[in-house]
Amino acid sequence: MYSSSFRTYVDPEGFNDVPEGQCRPGFFRGVATIVAKLFNIVAPTHAFFGQKDAVQCVVIKRVIADLNFPIELHVLDTCREPSGLAMSTRNQYLTPQERQASAVIFAGLKQAADVFAAATAATVPASVLRATIEKVYKSEPRLQSIQYISIASKETMDELDDVSKYQGAIISVAVKVGQCRLIDNIVV
Repeated sequence: MYSSSFRTYVDPEGFNDVPEGQCRPGFFRGVATIVAKLFNIVAPTHAFFGQKDAVQCVVIKRVIADLNFPIELHVLDTCREPSGLAMSTRNQYLTPQERQASAVIFAGLKQAADVFAAATAATVPASVLRATIEKVYKSEPRLQSIQYISIASKETMDELDDVSKYQGAIISVAVKVGQCRLIDNIVV
């Protein structure tokens, strides 16, 4: 897909500024470029991507709209192990103990989603959702570090101070368990 003389890129504006983009500078330029090239070569009418990579899905949605690709995007639910851990090729690098500890990742997201769903106000402070996740994660000593907890717009991935009950958000996280960096998210 990339020859040695390749010099043209699709660079979706603003995605280096979202937490996942800050952790992986330039990554979404690569995603947008390779997906745009694939769409150009294959000319699909439908494209299917997994929700596990939430920012990637928002980037691809933007590429489809901005470049006028006649494609319907389908975002599929994240496949999960029985523990709730999002399925990923990275999971093979987890020890059995780390895999067990990693169940806390989705548990924290689910608890934040439950807090959001139970709220009676029209908006929920993002700080409340973030604190809910942090509390759950701190209960698992094998979770080495939290890279980020993002509470962002479903359309732009811009961080939110408050989450509207009518618009919702994508709550996403990146954490380190052992030597493995794991990401996950939930849509509320």
